[in-house]
Amino acid sequence: MLARGAYDKLGIPVEDIPDDVAFRAGMRQRGQLPKLTFKNIPVEFDGINDPPTADWETGGVWDREEPDALVIVGDDDAASVLASVAALEALAGPAGVEILGVDIGKAQRRMQPGGGRKGEGLEHFGYVDGRSQPLFLKEDIDGEEKANWSPVFKPSQFIVKDPAQPNEFSCGSYFVYRKLEQNVLKFKLQEEELAAALGLTGDNEERAGALVVGRFENGTPVIVSGSEIAAAPPNDFNYSGVDEDNPDKTHCPFKSHIRKTNPRGQDEGERSRIMARRGITYGERAYRPEGADFRETDRPTGGVGLLFMAYMSDISEQFEFTQAAWAGNVNFENDETGIDGVIGQRDNRPGTRDVKWKDAYAGLEADFDFKTSVRLMGGEYFFAPSISFLQNLAAAAHAMA
Repeated sequence: MLARGAYDKLGIPVEDIPDDVAFRAGMRQRGQLPKLTFKNIPVEFDGINDPPTADWETGGVWDREEPDALVIVGDDDAASVLASVAALEALAGPAGVEILGVDIGKAQRRMQPGGGRKGEGLEHFGYVDGRSQPLFLKEDIDGEEKANWSPVFKPSQFIVKDPAQPNEFSCGSYFVYRKLEQNVLKFKLQEEELAAALGLTGDNEERAGALVVGRFENGTPVIVSGSEIAAAPPNDFNYSGVDEDNPDKTHCPFKSHIRKTNPRGQDEGERSRIMARRGITYGERAYRPEGADFRETDRPTGGVGLLFMAYMSDISEQFEFTQAAWAGNVNFENDETGIDGVIGQRDNRPGTRDVKWKDAYAGLEADFDFKTSVRLMGGEYFFAPSISFLQNLAAAAHAMA
């Protein structure tokens, strides 16, 4: 993946550089903008509100200068990954490439009843992750139920023409990379405090976290059930049937994370915002002896998190829109909905319905300001160019040598 600065250093003509406005400015600049506007929407939105770079990680990859390129190496076998990284590092120095650092991701999985043979992907707050990915390939689509919501999306949502156009079939994709640290202790304590505020006791306490995330820890959508069901995490559901005159009657709060970032409507304009997301966790955790989950006593305040990665055709209209107009917008989907408690980077407004939580299963409600426990540690906007573009670069370099 190449950042904007790489194209200048490679001497690429400006007309051959990807022209996405967010890509050309870079994540450091765009994340600090106070306001953002989007195509065909006649209002401004509060910006993403990323922390300043001085507050990013120290002693790691992202406390250095802006990177020119990102190389991702992935495999089911850790030894193969490490060997490939070592080979790349050996090539870098003689080629005049400085490696700013390496982020190491390690997939976490939970073995659970009704789940897949390899287990379900797990993020550090303890929830099944990656279940609602957009699908583009027939082999993936055929295995999904699609009666209530379709996970099928057009490849044009992440494939674009490579502007350098080495040949008529040359395509690429914009790519967003964000290193997100998770304060597990803070999040789990807030879950317990929300449960107490709502008056949830016993097994029902788990529903407090499900209201925030939109799913129980095993992936059961809270819109489907008020408790965990022992089955593979379902994905064939939507949020229809809501009483528009009384939107709080819904069993999945509008402010829940999965509803904020994927409203599951059928409108093409809304669906066009969805990105091809493929994140991986980083950091080590202690598992319970049976290997089903993290130990309750292991609640780190840092050093663990998610390497968020997403391909898209338009950074501004997809990633930035999702973060600013959905997750960070107190008035989405309805006025005084509140901020996404997982990835929202702005504050709820005290004394408003922003902080109102309702458990429709028990008919309970309470005011509680659930604050994010996720912090941006670094990242950048990139473009993944076509293979033919990279081949042409290599041929040109060889000819010069």
